[in-house]
Amino acid sequence: SAINSTLKIAQETKKRIKRKGIMKEELVSIETAILAYKIGFNIPCIYFIDKEGDISSVMDYIGDTFEDKFEMAKEFIVMFLPTQSLLQKYLREMHNLNVNVNYYDDKITPIRWAVFIDTNYIPCKGDTYEQALEKGLQEALNTL
Repeated sequence: SAINSTLKIAQETKKRIKRKGIMKEELVSIETAILAYKIGFNIPCIYFIDKEGDISSVMDYIGDTFEDKFEMAKEFIVMFLPTQSLLQKYLREMHNLNVNVNYYDDKITPIRWAVFIDTNYIPCKGDTYEQALEKGLQEALNTL
C-alpha cells in the first residue's frame, strides 16, 4: 500500500538524520506518526513526510516566516511528524489521555520505565525515557 511504501522510505531517511552533541526534541517514529494521522492529528509541524516518502522540513522552503514557508510546503505534505512532547500534549488536551513515564530502580531490574496512560500501567522494556514515551504514545493512540 502507499502508506507501507511511504513508511519504508521514511524509515530509511530517518536513519540518515544525525543528532549528535545537541539536546533537542525527539521526533515520533514514522509508525507513531501514521497512528496519529489516522486519528486526525493535523497540527502543522516543522517536519513532515512528503509525497516521496522522505522526511522533509518546512524550513527548507522559501519564505520569510514559518507561515510563508508552510504555505510553500503545503502541497507536498502527506502527514506531519511531531515531536514526542507535542503529541503527548495533543493527546492530553484533545483526547483527555495523559501519557506519563516514570523511572524507577528496584535493585533487581536496574533500569525500568513505568508508562502510565491515565492510571493504566503499560509494561515497558525501553532503554531510554524516549523509547518508553514512544511506546506509551503508541498505546494511547491505539485506544482511540
